[in-house]
Amino acid sequence: MTRARDLMLLDPGAFMSRMLRDVDPWSTPVRALHLTELQQAAKEQPFDIAFVCMKSYDTEWATTMIAQYLSPNGFVVSLQNCMNEETIAGVVGWGEAFSNSSTPVTIPAIAKVVAPLAEGRDPRDIDQLIRELTRRTQSIARSGPVQFALSGLDIALWDIRGKLAGEPVWKLLGGAGKDSLEAYASLYRLTKPEYVAKVAGEAARRGYRRVKLHEHSVEAVAAARAAVGRDVALMADVNCHWDDVETVVEFCEGAAPYDLSWLEEPLYPVDRYDLLDALRARVRTPIAVGENLGNFEDARHLGRSADIVQPSVAKIGGVSGAWTTIRMLRERGVKVVPHSPFTGPALVATVHLIAAMGEDIPCEHRFCDLEASPIGDCVRAFNGRIAVPQGPGLGFEVDQKIIAKYRKDV
Repeated sequence: MTRARDLMLLDPGAFMSRMLRDVDPWSTPVRALHLTELQQAAKEQPFDIAFVCMKSYDTEWATTMIAQYLSPNGFVVSLQNCMNEETIAGVVGWGEAFSNSSTPVTIPAIAKVVAPLAEGRDPRDIDQLIRELTRRTQSIARSGPVQFALSGLDIALWDIRGKLAGEPVWKLLGGAGKDSLEAYASLYRLTKPEYVAKVAGEAARRGYRRVKLHEHSVEAVAAARAAVGRDVALMADVNCHWDDVETVVEFCEGAAPYDLSWLEEPLYPVDRYDLLDALRARVRTPIAVGENLGNFEDARHLGRSADIVQPSVAKIGGVSGAWTTIRMLRERGVKVVPHSPFTGPALVATVHLIAAMGEDIPCEHRFCDLEASPIGDCVRAFNGRIAVPQGPGLGFEVDQKIIAKYRKDV
C-alpha cells in the first residue's frame, strides 16, 4: 500500500470573500497569498482551520488522514496521505481541527503524532480509539495542537459512524431532529464604529436576529446597537483582551445602556477562575467563556465561573468530547451555547450537537460570504437560519473539483 505526503498551498479565492467589500478595510478582493506574505496575514487574523479526512479500507478497516487547512486570512494548506485507490472502500469521514496560523503546529500534530497512531486502526470503536490515543499522548494532549488534532479525528470518526449506520450524527446522539436552527451572525473585528454599524446593520437586514461583535470599545457597541435596533440581540466577544477585573467592570458599565446578551472571554488567562468569579459578582452582564477549554475536566471547573459555557468541537475532543461536556454542564444547570466560528466540518458537527440538545440554542455562524464552499450549502445561513443535515454522518459531500481548482504545489 503506497503512501506519500505532499504539502501544498491552495488559492482560496473561491472559498471566502471579505464581507461588504465596499467597506474600506476589505476593498481589495481576496487573492492567493505567496509564502512570503503568510506571516503578515497571520498577524492580522491569527487562526486557521484544519480539515481532517478519514478513509476506511474494505479489507482491514484501516484509516488514514487528509488535512485541508483553510484560513480566513486567505490561504489554504493541504497535508495529504495518498493511498492506493483500489483499496478504498468508499466510506469517508471528514473532521476539522482548530489551529493557529501564526504558529501552525496543528499540521505536524496531525501528521507526526496523531496520524501515525490512527492509521491502520478500526474506525468503528470511537471510544476505544480516542481513549487509547489520548492516553498515549497524555503529556501533550490535554489541550493545544495534539488535542485539536484528536478533535478533528473524532469528528471524522463520527461522520464514518453515521454513514455506516445510515443515520445523521444528531440522531446517533439521541436527538429528536430539527429542520433548521437559528444562527447568530459572528462578525470579524472591524475596530471603527462606522464599519461596525455598517456590517451589523447588514447582518440584521439579512435576517439575523442575533449579532456578535468582536470589539473592545463601548463606542463600537453603541454603533452596532444604533444600526440593528432594539429587537436584535447583541453580544460581544473580546477574545481575552483584558487581564484585570476593573477594566472589564468599566466596560460593562459603559455598555449597559446597549443591553449585551453576554460578554465573551473578557479575561486572560482563560483559566483564572478566581478572576471570573470576582467579575461575575460585580457585573450584571452575563459572562460567556469556554471556547478555549482543552478537555472535559476544564469544563467541570469553568461551569462554576460563567453564566454561559461555550465548548468548541474543534478543540475539546470532537463530537465525543463536546457531547460529554455538554451533558455534564446541562446536568448542573449551566447554559451551554457551543462555539463555532467555522466554515467547514466543525460548523456542521456543531449543528448536529445543537440539534441533538433539543433546546432553542442559537448556532454561531461566521458572517462572511463564501465565494465557493467545498462542502456545499450546509455551511451557509439563509434568513438567519442554518439547515440541520438529514443525511447520514455529518450529511455533506466534499466537492473535490473546488479543492483541486485552488491547490498549488509549493
